[in-house]
Amino acid sequence: QSNFDTRSYLRKGLFKISDFEEGIGSAITVFYKIQNECMLACEAYKQILLDEEIKISTYNKFLKVMQVVEGFQRAKIDESEEVEFNNKKNEIMVKLDKTDREFVKKYTSYNGQNFRKCINEFTIGSIQIISGLPRTKAKEECKKIIGKIINDRDVYTHASKEARPILTIEELQAVNYCYKSFFRVLVLNNMSLSERIIRKRLLFDRKFVVYYEKLFKLKIEKEDNYHDTGEFDQMMW
Repeated sequence: QSNFDTRSYLRKGLFKISDFEEGIGSAITVFYKIQNECMLACEAYKQILLDEEIKISTYNKFLKVMQVVEGFQRAKIDESEEVEFNNKKNEIMVKLDKTDREFVKKYTSYNGQNFRKCINEFTIGSIQIISGLPRTKAKEECKKIIGKIINDRDVYTHASKEARPILTIEELQAVNYCYKSFFRVLVLNNMSLSERIIRKRLLFDRKFVVYYEKLFKLKIEKEDNYHDTGEFDQMMW
C-alpha cells in the first residue's frame, strides 16, 4: 500500500515467477542450495523482515544486515586465499614440537573471508548488476561508504571505548535498506534472473532508488523500455 503510487506502479516493483524466463525449476534448486549454504544470512534476513513488520528500527538491525552480508559471502570459498592460509599453516607447523603441531592441525582451519573482504565483494557485485559498472569503477564508487560501514560495524560489535560511530541516522537507514535489497539482488541473480529484469523492478522501488543514489552517487542502469516489466503486469493493469 502507498499514499503516493498506484497499485499498478507498486506491482511493477515486485519480482514474479514469470520473471524467470528459463523456467522456475532450476531456480528453485539453486534457491534451496543458497538457503542451505547461507543459513546464517537467511536467518538474519528473516529477522530483519520481522523487525520491519513490527516497525522496529535500531542499531541491532544494522548488525543483522551485516550478518546477512557476512553469512552470504563466507559461504563462498576463496580458493587462492585458502591455499595461502594452508601454506602458511604448514610453514608454522614445521617449526613446532609434536604436541603443538597436533594442536594446530586439529584446531586451526581456514575460516573464510574477513569482514572487509566480505563487504567489498558483496557491494561491488551488487553495484555491477544494478548500475552495469566495470569492477574497478564499482570498487572506487563504494570505497567511502564501505569505510564508514566497517567503522560502525566494529564499534557496535567490539564495543570500543575509543572509536565512535560515524554513519548518520539517515545513512544508517539507507545502508540497511540498500544492503537488504543487495542480498535479494545477488540471490535472484544466482537463481538466473537476468540483470535486465532486476534493474527494471528496482526502478519501481522509490525508496531504493533514493537511498542508492544517496549512498553511492549512482543510478540504476535504465533501458528505453524500462516501463515494460512483462505480460503479467500488463494484464493486471
